[in-house]
Amino acid sequence: MSTPSRYRIVLRQKGLITVLGIVSGGPPHVRTLDPFASRLLLEGVSGTLDLVDKATDRLVARRRLEPPAHRSAPQPATIPADPQTPAGDAPWPLTAPWSP
Repeated sequence: MSTPSRYRIVLRQKGLITVLGIVSGGPPHVRTLDPFASRLLLEGVSGTLDLVDKATDRLVARRRLEPPAHRSAPQPATIPADPQTPAGDAPWPLTAPWSP
């Protein structure tokens, strides 16, 4: 019976290399990196996440980590007034909350 394959999870960022853990079993697949990538992205980490065969030091999968750009709070949209209605008598508010 063969020994299950073991893989290192490696984070590379700006010249730094950090081994985050070792996983074993199953064929190598980029989806193996998902739980690590999810946590790192929540923390705002950028760089690359590698799955490396522990026995051969061969890179078997890689995922780029790019946190989403900072988004500011949406601003209210301005609704134009009806040109037929005087400004003081508008039947709707002149501003409305933004909604997707």
